[in-house]
Amino acid sequence: MFFCSDKHGLQTAAWTLSRIVSDSSEYCQMTIDCGAIPILVKLFEHSNKIVRSQAYCLLQNILQFHPFIFDECMELNFHDKIFFALSSNPSSYEWINLSAIIGVCRPDKNILKNVEHFLFSLEKYFPTKKEITDEIGERLWNLWYFPTKKEFAEHIVEILWNLCYEEKELCQMVIKCGILDKLVPLWNILHAESSTKIISTFGRIARQQKFNTMIVDTGVLKIINHLLQSFDTELTEETLSFLLFFATDSESVQEIIEANIIPSLIQISEGCGSFGKKAAITLQQLLYEGNSEQTMKITKMNALPSLYNYLNNKNDEILIQRILETFFNVLKKCEKVNVKLIYDEMEEYGIPDKIKILQSHENEDIRQLSIKFVETYFNANIASKSMKEENDYEYV
Repeated sequence: MFFCSDKHGLQTAAWTLSRIVSDSSEYCQMTIDCGAIPILVKLFEHSNKIVRSQAYCLLQNILQFHPFIFDECMELNFHDKIFFALSSNPSSYEWINLSAIIGVCRPDKNILKNVEHFLFSLEKYFPTKKEITDEIGERLWNLWYFPTKKEFAEHIVEILWNLCYEEKELCQMVIKCGILDKLVPLWNILHAESSTKIISTFGRIARQQKFNTMIVDTGVLKIINHLLQSFDTELTEETLSFLLFFATDSESVQEIIEANIIPSLIQISEGCGSFGKKAAITLQQLLYEGNSEQTMKITKMNALPSLYNYLNNKNDEILIQRILETFFNVLKKCEKVNVKLIYDEMEEYGIPDKIKILQSHENEDIRQLSIKFVETYFNANIASKSMKEENDYEYV
């Protein structure tokens, strides 16, 4: 199939095979058994970029289902072939498939070194917001003008999104090379799909739980409120996911507070549907991860009533349990600050009465947690801060 000398025939053959092996482990194995791996690796050096791109796509699918062939690829000087590809025109759409294949490879120092070289070189050529805006303006009056800088930026967004899927070393390279700093200001001038993938890339990096300080330095938190107020559902969904991954310690919680993001989360959590629930879960996590001072600040913004509303959702027992645990932790953290203030606010919104009702909930975990909650706090003399000692419950 791949021994055709005609480039158009080769393109058609590669395209057909890519459709056959897509999302099919069985067909990928058949392709391996037919000896396609050496041929695909060799095609990385083909003169036609479409053929090369199809080869990347094919091998990426096969590696995804059968990672054991990675060693065979390396024996075929796979990393040298990648370096050849990385040395070609960086604006070509083939980088998208190339970055996808790098994303499924095992971390190899030779491959990573080449990727790092590519990223730092790419940063030099990446267009600024002004360059893209000027080019778009040119397009408005000149119908024959094609905005290549904007297209290039959107290709790079796709590449970075692919590279940041799981591997920590790749995430570190992406954030260190400085491209993300240039992407942040472009969120409102690229296509909606690219804007979504910008914040999704940050979410994938935040999931690694070791780059939060570097994420803050990119300035992405400054645009979060704009993203949350977007009418694009996917963009809002990915922004909430980013915040959920980012809010993993008190330092991150403080950054979110200082960026004035809490009011937007509260507003969304008061709505219905998946957005409201996800915003409520994010608020719950902020209260969980924050220290006593941060918890008090978030509570004073009226976060507790928003969470209280979800206690009425009988069909989501996991969320009910998480919110009960959050209320428990809020009171526990504030014992040495001003626990009566928190209790009075809970009482104002009827939270104690609702939790007392949950003592008869059909779910055993919710029932036991509610009983423990009432015994520890609501039956105690809150006004004098005479709390019962709690030795048999592990606060989460």
